[in-house]
Amino acid sequence: MARVAAVTMAAMHVTVDEVSEIVEALAAGGLADGDMTEDVAAPSMPMVRVAAERDSLVLRAKEYAQGAMRVLQALRPRAVHLDDRAALDALDRLEETCLTIASKIHRATCNWNPEAEPRASPQDDAHGSAKVALLLIAESRAAWRVIGAPGRSFGNGAPARFVAVLEALEAGVLDRFPQAPSFVRPGFDTEAHDADAVLLAKALNAPSPQGSV
Repeated sequence: MARVAAVTMAAMHVTVDEVSEIVEALAAGGLADGDMTEDVAAPSMPMVRVAAERDSLVLRAKEYAQGAMRVLQALRPRAVHLDDRAALDALDRLEETCLTIASKIHRATCNWNPEAEPRASPQDDAHGSAKVALLLIAESRAAWRVIGAPGRSFGNGAPARFVAVLEALEAGVLDRFPQAPSFVRPGFDTEAHDADAVLLAKALNAPSPQGSV
């Protein structure tokens, strides 16, 4: 797990605190109900984090990360034995992204206020984190499809199941942060990258073909 956390931070610039929160939550299985107090006028950051830990979307993302890590560790020896470079590359990328997806959804939820008025612009931390989560979800779906491609006897149907989980996560993120695909990442979505950002936004909002995995 420590190797994955290190790779994740290097690849996506995730902070040590963010990765630690996810790893500790996965190890502990969540927070006890007694950690939440009710009569608080203005929620503090620790209170917001406690609420986020119990959020259904955050919990589903953590479940994906936990389940994916177990399956990826089980699949790696077979890919190594077969010297399947495409599968190994996909496994590497999935290990790098599964924790980050959970981390970014957690961060977006911590900065989300469901009672606030809709913003005219999506340029805030919540939408930026949600957009990164959406990008990684799309990339992870493609990687699972590589592992589950015809001719590869990997995972006994697990890749298709994880694709379905990721599609549900994507739908949940888009339902909560519908403006996230429009978030402009400085240096990534500006200038020459504008056309790619538009295509990505359309792809993220496009319905999945019937029966696809």
